Amino acid sequence: MDLPTGDSLTWSGQYEYVERANKRLQVLVPITLAIIFLLLFLHLKSAYKSALLLGFLPLCIVGATWLMVVLPAAYMLIQRYCYRRQLQGNERERAQTTEEARGASLP
Repeated sequence: MDLPTGDSLTWSGQYEYVERANKRLQVLVPITLAIIFLLLFLHLKSAYKSALLLGFLPLCIVGATWLMVVLPAAYMLIQRYCYRRQLQGNERERAQTTEEARGASLP
């Protein structure tokens, strides 16, 4: 696109905000990763183990995202199973209490 002499074209608005955020993240993300590595190193006292754990970070993010998609369905199944087990346990306790009450009232 040819502009007349003296005219200029600038992008503003959301594009400008995204560009500023990207520049800020290019500084903050490496600093944050360095701090995490330092904390791991101070705790584990091994650069190899710290780097290994930090290397698994992307896999953890993928796994956590996958679980957020799958977990609601699995959580419902687990919750139903636990609820049924709890009901069965309550019924057993009631039956035992009733039997004990009957036994205690007999001479």
